Amino acid sequence: MFLPMLAEKQKYLFLEFAYAMAAADGNIAPEEERIMEAYMAEMELFIKERPARRALDDILADIQSTCDAKTRRIFIFEIIGLVMSDGVYDASEKELMKKALKQFSLDAQLEKQCQDLIQEYIKLQQNITALIMGKE
Repeated sequence: MFLPMLAEKQKYLFLEFAYAMAAADGNIAPEEERIMEAYMAEMELFIKERPARRALDDILADIQSTCDAKTRRIFIFEIIGLVMSDGVYDASEKELMKKALKQFSLDAQLEKQCQDLIQEYIKLQQNITALIMGKE
């Protein structure tokens, strides 16, 4: 949704962050994999391989040092959407999100606000689909 606004280096940082968060629960679900592909298309990043794995602390430090607060909020919003895509926002993902919010100097309430809005968005999509597709 907001990813095209990112500068080129920020897009790659976002992708690293996204893969690290998606793998936080021990696996990358097929839903998460599809969203990653959609993210790459949205950002017009046409790469064939996943980014090299780096320590999350290093990724977060790079984001903190190269991105302004608005960009960091975009990262958080999009990543919460990613980790919620498999229907499970588990404790390990939540813990890493809290770490990111703290590292990014963002209000902890942002996580809840993003979660609520994403849930509303998902419900809206489901309602629109039901309206258009009908109940057959």
